[in-house]
Amino acid sequence: MSFDGRKSLRFLEFVGPAFLISMGALDPGNISGDVAVGQKAEYRLIWVLIVAAGLYYWYQSLCIQLGVYARKDIATLCKDTYSKKWNGFLWAMCEVALLAADTQEVLGSAIALQILFGFPPIVGIIASLIIAFAILHMQNKNQQKFEMFFGVCILVMAICFGINFLRTSHPLGEILQGFIPTVRIKDLPYAISLMGSILMPQNLFLHSALVLTRDIPQDIESKKQAVRFFRLETLITVIVSSFINFFIIGTFDYFSDIEDLIQLKDVGNILAKNFGGIAVVVWGLGLFSSGQSATIAGALTGQYIMEGFLSLRINRELRILLSRAISLVPCIIIFHFADVGIIYILLNVVQFIQLPFVLIPLFRFVEDKSIVPELNLCPKNLNILKIISAGFVLMNIGQLISVVPFEFWSIVFIIVFLIGYVVVLLKLFEAKKNSSEADQLSVEMV
Repeated sequence: MSFDGRKSLRFLEFVGPAFLISMGALDPGNISGDVAVGQKAEYRLIWVLIVAAGLYYWYQSLCIQLGVYARKDIATLCKDTYSKKWNGFLWAMCEVALLAADTQEVLGSAIALQILFGFPPIVGIIASLIIAFAILHMQNKNQQKFEMFFGVCILVMAICFGINFLRTSHPLGEILQGFIPTVRIKDLPYAISLMGSILMPQNLFLHSALVLTRDIPQDIESKKQAVRFFRLETLITVIVSSFINFFIIGTFDYFSDIEDLIQLKDVGNILAKNFGGIAVVVWGLGLFSSGQSATIAGALTGQYIMEGFLSLRINRELRILLSRAISLVPCIIIFHFADVGIIYILLNVVQFIQLPFVLIPLFRFVEDKSIVPELNLCPKNLNILKIISAGFVLMNIGQLISVVPFEFWSIVFIIVFLIGYVVVLLKLFEAKKNSSEADQLSVEMV
């Protein structure tokens, strides 16, 4: 096999979007989930990590193909396809997922700065906001260099979390057993939380938008080549991010004898006690890289969904300032008074519940020949993906039910919620845009 230098250089032109997207699977919520999995389930849920990574790649591949062949992102297609009512509802659901993610990212960045410099939470939140503004400024200079910044963040995380992993012992037999699909009842909440922390709905919106930043000729062969390059980049980032998740799980398997769930804010003290100050510094650097890069990715997602759903253009810095202002008070309350570990798990569950509200439109769009006439997907494979997705969503709902107190009004709430949730999903399957609702809102904010 000969080396094709021109094709390799061409591939490099498409590198960037998947690195940015992968931060959704490496944000502080994901890290917190990995810590809980490692401590409470040890290596038993490695297979769940592999399944989640596979589904992540599958979903992102569909988003890539949709963006390349339709030349529109999911949010814009939702506006073009659904009525104003459904369009507004889908936008609101995406904003809920983004708010949950932003809360995790704010907490993660604040905790990292507290670990590294001893900053109190409010100072850490403000400092991380200023740094985020500086990073966003890079996008105005060069889109691809901006995206590659996230590749650097991933490298920092891999090195930092890998160092701590190598400082702990790892029985090969236990690791290999983790590849065998088994779930204990007590491990189920952590398995579902791990799935939710990787399969984040907002990342699907973002990936379908970022592929549009590349100049792709509109002939069929150029589109096929672009899809191959984007998918290859995605595969690389999936493998790297899976190793990072594995490093964190393996590190905290070492602390499985600790009875109480380890809080993200207490990790620094635990690592310092067992491995010394260097372990704390590398952990803090990795966590800060995670929180900051995920914050930027969230700001970009928010900008794209507002432009797509609402034709509302908003400055990226203003977007991140608004989301940070909304999440500020809850974060301070959680940091001082709540169980941060449990909150992270619940926020992962909340994001996973939003997943069908992007998957249903996504499946519809990639099957619609009026939107992607040149795209030919295997119906059997797509149906398998739908069934698997539905199964994991049902498991996630079951997890949400399990944490609700067994009391009369709690049971009533859950029954009403489930009925409403199922009805909304069924109606979304059949929802179409009315011809009388073709007018669009176009507002620009600076």
